Amino acid sequence: WNPDVKSARLQGEFKPGTQFLWKAGPAKITSLIQDVDPPHTLAWTGKIMGINAIHVWDIQVVDDKTIVQTEESWDGLMSSAMHDQLEEMLEKSLYSALNNLKTECERV
Repeated sequence: WNPDVKSARLQGEFKPGTQFLWKAGPAKITSLIQDVDPPHTLAWTGKIMGINAIHVWDIQVVDDKTIVQTEESWDGLMSSAMHDQLEEMLEKSLYSALNNLKTECERV
């Protein structure tokens, strides 16, 4: 459902503490699952090119609707040095992911 993610491979059980390897664009990323509460929460951390990332997906049912929120934060030397450019890139990435998820949900 997310064409920005080219591949993803879980390195064990789907639970906190498990690593997964994934590729987004040209970047190969190793991440660590931090929190899993299906179908409501998924959170992971990752590190790439001097950026430490935390990403959280939260899914809630309100009345007859599903509300999806995603947040990501970055810190580290690279994120400080290129703050404005990376902030814009991150905003576009999150918007794209939510839009792709919406499209897939409406398709099925």
